[in-house]
Amino acid sequence: MTELRRARLERILSPDGRLRIAALDHRDSLRVEFGAPDDPNGVEVPAETLTGFKADVMAGLGDRPSGVMLEPEYSLPELRDVVPAGVGVIGALEAQGYFDDPAAGNQLAWDPADAVAAGVDCAKLLVLYRPDRSELAAAQDALIADAVERCHAVDLPILVEPVPFDVVDAADRLACIVGAAERCVGLGIDLLKAPFPGHGDDGVGWADACARLDHAAAGTPWGTLSWGVGFDVFARQLAVACEHGCSGFLVGRAMWRPALDPVTRTEAMAEVRTRFDRLAGIADGGRPLPTPT
Repeated sequence: MTELRRARLERILSPDGRLRIAALDHRDSLRVEFGAPDDPNGVEVPAETLTGFKADVMAGLGDRPSGVMLEPEYSLPELRDVVPAGVGVIGALEAQGYFDDPAAGNQLAWDPADAVAAGVDCAKLLVLYRPDRSELAAAQDALIADAVERCHAVDLPILVEPVPFDVVDAADRLACIVGAAERCVGLGIDLLKAPFPGHGDDGVGWADACARLDHAAAGTPWGTLSWGVGFDVFARQLAVACEHGCSGFLVGRAMWRPALDPVTRTEAMAEVRTRFDRLAGIADGGRPLPTPT
C-alpha cells in the first residue's frame, strides 16, 4: 500500500483504528423511506429533500463518526464542505437500480478519479452477489477487480460490499456472505463491508457465523452494516461481530431513521446521537486495523 493510499484510509478510521461510519449514501432506498402512502417507491421525492436530510444528519452528528458515506447524485461534491473536519469521506461508486434486475449485475456511477477530485478519501462499491451463481459471480468479480485497479491507480483505497439476494434461509444467508467474502478479499480490496452473517434476532448461531466470516476475510479488515434491521438488534449483532474480528460498523437506517421527519428532525437528532454513541462504544471491542509496517 502506498503512503498516500494508507493516509487516505486512515482518514476514515477513528484514532484507535476502528470503523465508526455513518452511512448516508442511500438513494433508491432513501426515496422509499420518504415515500408517501400513495407513492410506495418514493420516486417523486425531490432531490433537495434527500440532500437536505443528509446535510442535517451530518450536522447533527458532528465529528462523532470517523467517516461518512456519501454518493455522487445527492451529496458529492455538493456536501463535501459540510463534512466536519477530521471526518473522512467514503464515496459510493455503484449506480442505482441494481435491484431492478439482480442477474444483470452492477454498473459504476462515476470513475474513481472523479471521486478523488470530489474530495473522497475511500471508495465504496456495493455489488449484488451470490457465489453459487457462477456467471453473475464472475461478472461481479471482474467489476470489482477493475474498480480496485482504477482506485489504486489514483491511490484511493476501496471497500467492497457484497450483498446477497434471493436468500431462502439462514444457511443460504451464511453461505452467500461467507462465500462472497472469500472471493472478494482475493481481488485486492482494502476493506470488506459485510452484512451480519447470523440469522434472526435470538442470537442463535451468531458467534459461529461471525467466526466463519472472519476466517473467510483472511486478514482483510471488515465492518458490518445494519441491513435494514432495527437498532437494538443491530447493537446486539455488532457486539457479537466485534468479539469475532469485526473492526466496527457502517450504519445507516438503524441509526438515522428517527430523523426522517423534517418537522421533528432537530429533536430526533438527540436519539440519533445516542444511538451512534452506543454503537461507537460497542466498536471499542472490535479489532483495530493494523498499523503500517
